[in-house]
Amino acid sequence: MRLLGIRRERMRRRLGATAGDDARRFNRLDDAITAYETYLAKVPHDLGVQLRLAGVLREAGRSEEAAIRLAKLAEVRPDKVKVKLALADTLDEIGSLDRAKSIYSSVLEDDPSNGFAQDALTKIVHAAAAPDLAQPVAPAGGGDARFVNVLIAAAGASAASVMATARSVRCAPNITLSVSAPDFEGELSKDEGFAISTSRPDRAEDETVTLHVEAGVVLKAGALDWLLWAIAQGATAAYADHEDSSGKAVLQSAPDRFDLATNPIPPSLVIFQKGTQGAIVPISERLGEAMAVGLVMHVPLVLSRAGKARSQALESAPSNSNENHVLVVIPTRDAVDDLVVMVRSLLNLAAQPSSLEIVVVDNGSQQSIVPEVFGDVCGAIVSVVRIDEPFNWSRLNNLACKGRNQPIIVFANNDMEMLAAGWDDHLRSLLNMDQVGIVGARLLYPNGLLQHGGIVLGALNGEPLHDGWRVKGEDAGPLDRWIRRRPATAVTGGFMAVRRTLFEAVGGFDEIDLPISCSDIDLCLKVGALGWTVLYAPEIELRHHESLTRGHAHDGAERRRAEAEMAVLLARWGQRAAYDPTRNPQWETRGVRLYAGRRPLTTDQVVDWALKTASRPETSFQEDTPTLA
Repeated sequence: MRLLGIRRERMRRRLGATAGDDARRFNRLDDAITAYETYLAKVPHDLGVQLRLAGVLREAGRSEEAAIRLAKLAEVRPDKVKVKLALADTLDEIGSLDRAKSIYSSVLEDDPSNGFAQDALTKIVHAAAAPDLAQPVAPAGGGDARFVNVLIAAAGASAASVMATARSVRCAPNITLSVSAPDFEGELSKDEGFAISTSRPDRAEDETVTLHVEAGVVLKAGALDWLLWAIAQGATAAYADHEDSSGKAVLQSAPDRFDLATNPIPPSLVIFQKGTQGAIVPISERLGEAMAVGLVMHVPLVLSRAGKARSQALESAPSNSNENHVLVVIPTRDAVDDLVVMVRSLLNLAAQPSSLEIVVVDNGSQQSIVPEVFGDVCGAIVSVVRIDEPFNWSRLNNLACKGRNQPIIVFANNDMEMLAAGWDDHLRSLLNMDQVGIVGARLLYPNGLLQHGGIVLGALNGEPLHDGWRVKGEDAGPLDRWIRRRPATAVTGGFMAVRRTLFEAVGGFDEIDLPISCSDIDLCLKVGALGWTVLYAPEIELRHHESLTRGHAHDGAERRRAEAEMAVLLARWGQRAAYDPTRNPQWETRGVRLYAGRRPLTTDQVVDWALKTASRPETSFQEDTPTLA
């Protein structure tokens, strides 16, 4: 058996399949596809290479082609379970759910213990049944706030939408309500058995809890119980998820003012604690005020259905640029042509190139790299520092920062190309915002697929994964998360900007335990632990030839090293690395797809999320942390 394996690998090497593996390792997907197809034209029966070709087609955004190939392969090799599973997973990815379910079911008929098929089938069924998911019951002990002022925001709304909201609220048992729509203009029905005031609430708002809800929003059973439970836990305000008018779930992230500022569809109902009300203002504005002064909770359940489609005016990008100098650190080994493309793109698209210092850290190149290869540097300082020692990404970046004093540091890969004009001014403006400590960019593959839209923790078998990985570049994602500026738990060190004072305060990158693959996430978590925000900023966009120079961790030693670093990261951060507050826990994960339908939550899961992701006033952080300057 071993001899057969050796012969097979020799044949793959001789006929070009191994060349496809190498191209795939360095993310040259088109070259990999060509190499695999050429090999399979000569050796069509090689099942392993057939599956590799299907995999690389999916990575290249050609999942439909992969499904066709796998379907033909399944006809030829009906006995191969791994072919059936690969086909079903691909069909699931492209939305052919009935075919995927049928294949998973057939696999389970032959082998009821197949865990992959069991898990995948369960997730597909849950996603299909999402609109009918049973809501868990709120915990007992919703406090003594059983009188609720219901304030319906009804400016420009119809009488029918106001009445629909009022009827749904009135269905809440064992709760005394006062319902008002003070900004409604018109006549409301008085034949419903209850009255709706068009003046201020019956009781003083600073003495009672107030539910602020938009006209047309219909509350689901148990909605007020959950929101009152959150208030009983000490929340200043609490909000939940909702369905839009078509029945599609709008799943929010955990409370964060930066998310709220750019959220295209903010929460449609929010409950406020005593003393936090005031003049009638948009719900999102009042929620933002609550985040600034008290504890705000998110209940991750769909507790209402909205009326007509709605959106809010989004906060524009800050424009308070300054002349802060920027240090850009780029580690490299050879790949001079690609390095020149990266450096030239930074210089050509910078708003203030004379305020840049670019340090190329040459770690063992065979080719000579001198500053002159970059041509006209537009007034910037460009230098090359040679460090001949074993590759340690964290140490190379740390060393490059020593002895320099620019207030903004950018860490960048050598295998990219800047696409955003004025990228440096974007960074200056964003890092000049209160509470912003790190800024990451939107990264695209050369074929236009998204490579990085932030990093989601706990996403894939408990480990981090790039948000939006391999989706089409034009896809916006849930609540536009891939195309709008928003908080992220972490961003990649492939292009990351940080306040120098913060970088030094947390000790820089961990060059001892996390030398290569996880120190960027570790840095983000350390900065976040101090109360600072990590922002994903898609206005800063680059084309990324991922791992063009050194490749991915596919061989045994590299894979073991990457696994060891991941183990250190997860052990160091424990529960904090196991979930991500920017990704609603109702989202179902299927493979690398992080938003593949909804899953049901238990009462304990809802409570756990609400408590651990609650936002606290900004004044409770940063009391002794440094500023940008």
